Amino acid sequence: MLDRVEPQDSGPCRDVNYDPTILPDGIRPSGDPLLAARSAAYADSYLRRTSEEAGIPGAAHPLSEKR
Repeated sequence: MLDRVEPQDSGPCRDVNYDPTILPDGIRPSGDPLLAARSAAYADSYLRRTSEEAGIPGAAHPLSEKR
C-alpha cells in the first residue's frame, strides 16, 4: 500500500543502476548473452537519465557539483 509520495529528484532509487551481472560472491551469471546486453542497455539508460538532470534546476548530477 502506498502511503506517501516521494519526489523523483530526491527519491531513494535516484542513483541506482540495476545490473543483472553484478551478483553476490558465490553466484555467477549464466552464459546467456542477453545478460550482457541488458547490462549494457541499463548502463546506457542510467547515463541518459542522469545527464538529462543537468538541465533541471535543483537536480544537477552530484558529479557536476564538484566542478
